[in-house]
Amino acid sequence: TWAPIRASVVLSDGMPLVTGRSEFPSGGPVVTVPLVRRKRSLGTLPFEVPEGPRTAPLPQADLWDALSLLVAQETEIRRLGGLNLPAGGLVGTSGGMQEVFRLADRVAGTSSTVLLLGESGVGKAALAEVIHRRSQVSRGPFVLFNGTALPESMVESDLFGHAKGLGGKFEEAHGGTLFLDEVGDLSLPVQARLLRVLEDRAVDRTGSSQPVAVNLRLMVSSSRSLEQLIASGRFRGDLYSRLAAFPIQIPPLRDRGSDIIALADHFVTQFSLQTGKDIKRISTPTLEMLLTYPWPGNVRELKSVIERAVLLSDDEVIHGFHLPPSLQSSVHSGTRMHGRLPDRLDSLEYEMLVEALKAAQGNVTQAARELGLTKRIMGLRLRKYELDYRAFRQAPADLASDSDRD
Repeated sequence: TWAPIRASVVLSDGMPLVTGRSEFPSGGPVVTVPLVRRKRSLGTLPFEVPEGPRTAPLPQADLWDALSLLVAQETEIRRLGGLNLPAGGLVGTSGGMQEVFRLADRVAGTSSTVLLLGESGVGKAALAEVIHRRSQVSRGPFVLFNGTALPESMVESDLFGHAKGLGGKFEEAHGGTLFLDEVGDLSLPVQARLLRVLEDRAVDRTGSSQPVAVNLRLMVSSSRSLEQLIASGRFRGDLYSRLAAFPIQIPPLRDRGSDIIALADHFVTQFSLQTGKDIKRISTPTLEMLLTYPWPGNVRELKSVIERAVLLSDDEVIHGFHLPPSLQSSVHSGTRMHGRLPDRLDSLEYEMLVEALKAAQGNVTQAARELGLTKRIMGLRLRKYELDYRAFRQAPADLASDSDRD
């Protein structure tokens, strides 16, 4: 029979995740099993073992291996859930995002109203939730409201409540945070009622004259310029002055440079865990496609693109032909061939050429031999995609190096 064990997980950041006790007294021998996920060390898993000679493998070895795999996976899942990588696109080291994080940290501990500005899909709701979790009302609820698709009558009853029904979102968020997404889409009558709530700290339910006191923190967002809405008479200036106490502008994804790659890696890990796949890297040409695409849908669009790519991948790599047709332009050849099949073939051929040149460190003859091409045909392919073999001779440490992707 297997002896009972005492186990504890020691993460690389010092945070204990799993603890347990054994029937052994403390101070016994310890066997340490590494926690590894996607070739990255996450810490160690120590086991206390019984005293005695070691003339044969310990019977618990298989159990330790199984436990280390499960704990490594759970560790990564928990970290993706917000310990180190907040969900919704709040990942990045670009100057714009660092300023966003600095402002969010500054305002989180206050009770000030926060106005989050930025294009649709940049992660305004995710940032609002992060600020809530670090606020003085973090123990209270975080309630999100977006009435863009609702008729005005439903917006009012859902937001302020109804005398004959339940309380609205304001009462639901009592003691916590209410986040009004796309506040610029609220009608003028709803804006007037919202202003009264801010002034009186009480809600008048629709059809009732009895105010209900509320104590909460308010955060709002808009993907449109509220100043322009004020100028056109579609937003109240007095409400804007109450809401714009602390504005934070979130930059669009196309202006965040290498954050695109960090986010892509983040979503690859997330969807690999969800689908049970082990995607190890994103190929060089695919990274270039991601970096040159303008991302009109911002982080939300990137997340959908990577989810699709993970589902399509069957060789542990995200290739260009796994991306939607809108991203599969023949950027490198300077032309675009119409039709999905030519685009995919072009993309695949370019990827194979780049990978072969990287592996051969710019040796054209060796790369051609690896691809089964003559040197003449290899030269034609290099000219077609404007590839310079000399750029691969010293294996530059770019974003797409194998060591970075694995």
